[in-house]
Amino acid sequence: MINTSHEEPQQPTDQSQQQPQTNEGFAGGLQLSITKSEGGYIYIEFPEGDPQNPMNWSLPKKIVTLICTFFFAGSTAINGTGFNSMQEQVMETFNISQTVFLLGNLLYLSIGVAFTPLLLAPLSEIFGRQPIFMSSAAIFGLLYIPAALTPTFAGFLIVRFLQGCVASVGNSMVGGTVSDIFPSKKRGLPMSLFALSIYVGQAIGPFTVSYTVANPKLGWRWVFAWQGFIGALVFVLMAVFLRETRGPVLLSRRARSLTKSDPQRRQYKCSADDDRVSFWKAVKISLSRPAWWLISEPIVTSFSLWIGFLWGCIFLLLESVPIVFDVYGWTDPQKSLVLLSLAVGAFFAWLCNFHQERLYARAVAKAAPEKVAPEARLYYACLGGILAPIGFFIFAWTGRAGIHPAAPIIGLVIFAGASFWIYLAVFTYIAECYEIYASSGLAAQSWLRNVLAGSFPLFATGMYHNLTPPIASTVLGVIAAVLGVCPFMLFFVGGKIRSKSKVAKALAAEEEQRMIKMKQERERNERRAARRKNVTGDVEKA
Repeated sequence: MINTSHEEPQQPTDQSQQQPQTNEGFAGGLQLSITKSEGGYIYIEFPEGDPQNPMNWSLPKKIVTLICTFFFAGSTAINGTGFNSMQEQVMETFNISQTVFLLGNLLYLSIGVAFTPLLLAPLSEIFGRQPIFMSSAAIFGLLYIPAALTPTFAGFLIVRFLQGCVASVGNSMVGGTVSDIFPSKKRGLPMSLFALSIYVGQAIGPFTVSYTVANPKLGWRWVFAWQGFIGALVFVLMAVFLRETRGPVLLSRRARSLTKSDPQRRQYKCSADDDRVSFWKAVKISLSRPAWWLISEPIVTSFSLWIGFLWGCIFLLLESVPIVFDVYGWTDPQKSLVLLSLAVGAFFAWLCNFHQERLYARAVAKAAPEKVAPEARLYYACLGGILAPIGFFIFAWTGRAGIHPAAPIIGLVIFAGASFWIYLAVFTYIAECYEIYASSGLAAQSWLRNVLAGSFPLFATGMYHNLTPPIASTVLGVIAAVLGVCPFMLFFVGGKIRSKSKVAKALAAEEEQRMIKMKQERERNERRAARRKNVTGDVEKA
């Protein structure tokens, strides 16, 4: 999730109306921006240009950080979608039904990936992102060993649940990492690349697993061998290249280090130390606020239902595509290649997203000096609202004998591209609507999205056999068309909806308080400048 609570480096606030003090002789000549408070603490901030501030890292270092985290996110996506391709062999091995088999992805997505971020978010505020990434990648890779060797399906389900828990980090924390190292105006490209890595992982998972299990010398247990190798590679890359990116955590560590080594026993702090609440209080907020927002915030409710449904449909395709393409007499590995359309559609949508960014930049310039309305993020989301159901309708009525298989594949490409734009819009629009509270809105949509992703495959086979593929896909297309009204409604009346939001009102009040503080700080600086001028004049007269 995008962590919009991370702010760009700012100059410290003088809380005691004293001149900021620097201490070059202490801590090896480290340049610090510090302010002494009335409570005796010395508050530190990153000075401008500080190389230890993740915002000031070199571009190659930022790119390496993104590669590590995107690689992890992509590997978890491969795991999530590739699972269904080993269905027949696993069912035969453990003598279970299809419904029981699909519990594996229900535990992975609807329980592990959906709920764990609500607990991990407070931990990242306390310990930082690096240790959570590292421990999650290590556990994720090691769990492939029992997954490959377990003699019982119950043990298999336990592994799936645990892997889902740690895989959630690859979905929920990468956006926060992007916001740690890039200012808001430069996050568009890295966030789109993150989304692309998820779609590519989801696309290559089914066919790689399908071809593995189709090899008579290998089988489903070997899937976890090569996926475990990828997991080990991810961990090694993180161990070598990944560094802590969360600025407040780095500042807090620096403050503790300065306090410990200060010969005058002075106490150092950063503003995040005062804002931090207890872990259990943070967990309570992390669990309760997203659930409440799903009910009370129309923007969060509508967007969550929209992307949740489309995300569920992507995982439903894992079951429905083999059924639809039975009419062409294809083998299971050949059918799995159809799902590469997800990557193709996402790639074309990613290219088109550059135009969305230009439209947004134009809106920003036009609104200056005022802040641009968040609805400027919705141009391509509106187009996606139209194309997503069209893609489904094409898939529904062209996947039949006598019509070339390229036709339903084109429908899937259109659907994938449209859902890609919507997926990106969820992050950017909610982030701009709720600003410092955006993490709660994003957590709400992420929870519902993954719950539906794990649930939809459970009824896919029955739905497509009972209704027939054309009718089943048409029903899904109609629902997508109804939900596609969301971006248009928000585009035209989003401002009115936000004006009635309690959260939006709280943001406005905080913005007003911030402006008052800035005005007070400006007045204090003017008084200091006047006093210095008077002192200089008296000295010259003397």
